Amino acid sequence: MVGTADLYQKYWQGFLDYCALTTTTLLLDAPPSRYYYLLPLGYRGFAISLLAAQKRGLLRCELYLDKAQAKANFARLHKHQAVIEAQLGQQGKLQWEVVPGRRGQHIVLYGPASDLYDQSLRIPNYQWLKQQAEIFSQTFTPYARDLTH
Repeated sequence: MVGTADLYQKYWQGFLDYCALTTTTLLLDAPPSRYYYLLPLGYRGFAISLLAAQKRGLLRCELYLDKAQAKANFARLHKHQAVIEAQLGQQGKLQWEVVPGRRGQHIVLYGPASDLYDQSLRIPNYQWLKQQAEIFSQTFTPYARDLTH
């Protein structure tokens, strides 16, 4: 069996390869050797985070808010929850996660259950991750721009 870091490295490399074949507007960097992949939105404290957690068997796409203004920005975004969820086409499906005692805040969409060892799930997983990341990027970039200026 492959080690966890190696598994994630190969999984995310596969995601990069998939995105290269299908074209994308996402800002992709070298594949990480961890369960999450941060994609910058171009504004300090805002990123799309893709998670493929083997241990928990889940996929998720989230807006990750970090830095000193994370809680304030989260609160400002939460005021627009209905509009944001409609823009994403995910009414009532997002989890608005306030993490007490931590700086980072999350607006999360959970995906289908997954097993990173199962090669037959790779393409459907990559499709879901890419599609959600692109929609999140398109939806949240204007908010990030407005909140940082």
